[in-house]
Amino acid sequence: MKKTLSLILALVTVFSVMMCMSAPASAYTDAEVKKIAADYIGTSADSLSNYKCEVVKVTVVSLGGLTLTADQYEITFRFNGISYKISVDSAGLIRNYSYESKKLLIPKGESGLINESEARAKALNAAGVSSSDAIFTSTKFVVEDYVEYYTYEFLGKTQEVTAKVNASTKNASPEISATEKNAFIMFFTRLFAKISQLFG
Repeated sequence: MKKTLSLILALVTVFSVMMCMSAPASAYTDAEVKKIAADYIGTSADSLSNYKCEVVKVTVVSLGGLTLTADQYEITFRFNGISYKISVDSAGLIRNYSYESKKLLIPKGESGLINESEARAKALNAAGVSSSDAIFTSTKFVVEDYVEYYTYEFLGKTQEVTAKVNASTKNASPEISATEKNAFIMFFTRLFAKISQLFG
């Protein structure tokens, strides 16, 4: 009886996924995908330049050897002089978001994120670097497989640090990668970073 129920449940799940994937709502026109991306960053579709959209197939579920795929829209464009890459899934949700700037560009379509200054403090604390010693060279907001992150690159007195802080979960521990450097080398690295910030 349990095997029969499990089989029926598996068949219902597969049928539901297939129906969802074949529903017209999951297939978007190029103009609709462009509007989703523009809405996400808080602008109009007309303001996006160099817009390109490529449709790729991605695996959405694999059950007992049966693999189902769905369309994913890989978009690139420029807005306000910055190049963006956004992935939109077949349900119209933002799967990935990245951009070329080292500044923090939080899309207007994001809400419920932890405070950025709190995330920055968590990154510094996890790296063991005081805020007075830190020189930030990059502060970004990214989405990776539906998860939002603040990412930081900064210099301490004797180390270069890359940190990734989950922007939607308050209690998540930051991912830290630190490279220890010679104090003499770091002095000039920090000096160059400060000069770059003054003229950048």
